[in-house]
Amino acid sequence: MTEYSVEKLAGATFSYDSSLLGGRGRWQDLPYPLTEYRLTAGVENRFRLVCASNVYSYTISADEHSLTLIAVDGYDIQPLSLTRIMIHSGESFDFLLVPDEDTVQSGRYWLRVQALVPTSEEDEEKALNVTGEFINHPVQVKAILAYDNETGTEPTSSVRECTAEKPCRFFNCPFASFPEGVNATCLNLTDARSAYTPDWLDSEFGLSSVVYTEYFLNFAYLFGPPSINAVKFAMPRALLRPGQYDNDPHIVQCPDDAECQSNGCTCTHIKQLPYNETIQVLSSVLQCNATALLHSRLDLTAILAILKRMLQFHVLAVNSKMVLQCLSTC
Repeated sequence: MTEYSVEKLAGATFSYDSSLLGGRGRWQDLPYPLTEYRLTAGVENRFRLVCASNVYSYTISADEHSLTLIAVDGYDIQPLSLTRIMIHSGESFDFLLVPDEDTVQSGRYWLRVQALVPTSEEDEEKALNVTGEFINHPVQVKAILAYDNETGTEPTSSVRECTAEKPCRFFNCPFASFPEGVNATCLNLTDARSAYTPDWLDSEFGLSSVVYTEYFLNFAYLFGPPSINAVKFAMPRALLRPGQYDNDPHIVQCPDDAECQSNGCTCTHIKQLPYNETIQVLSSVLQCNATALLHSRLDLTAILAILKRMLQFHVLAVNSKMVLQCLSTC
């Protein structure tokens, strides 16, 4: 990759060398052994893809196979048939490996994980005009999909080209669409639909019959630094105790919401949750540029993990429930 983000802005303090897939990879084309996944013909082969990168994003594809996405971050969704999946820091996807109609379920095939960011304008132009990814490029890491018991034999399969007759379907794009002439469409995270019916959700959370308090949290770079609801967080100067939030000398008091929305502000942003009530948190990324979207998704992963832990505490302490929703509108 590069030391720059997809918007050509400085995005990393180190250059890309190599990646690992299933704990194995190669550096400078040295013939290190690669990860092999043993497949069984005629049955569903399920994979869980987790991105442990803290900076870079990737695209995954399988030669002569499609990917049927069935879960996002552990939550079941209605199946989506895809050609490639883009994955960003902290995300996980469950998918089924589905052979193409003319694929013989024997032999060996490449599983390819490709860096999203090209290393040069020339590579980018080549990638977009041909297949949507770099072939034999140093920012690609591979694993072997094996229907046989051979070892040490590398696949000879080829990456599928995106053509007008057979266009590609990408999922989780950090942009709205591909340039004109690229035979590929983008599906965003908001195109996924829950596998659970509204009736089941209502029986589980009871939102149709329970009065709940809703908090709207928008993650973005509206006025320069990252913010939530246009507020950059100022750390308190001492540990705060419940009931000491208002007029506490150790925090920076926030002005009215309208002032922050207009000009942005820096303060100790505090949301006090009501006692013994159901809380709905709606998290969104309402800023359509790739850098904000990628970083905000990483922030959301950490925030939601904290909220889930808070939920466990509140269920024990005050019998409260919290419903978490995410929305991306790019």
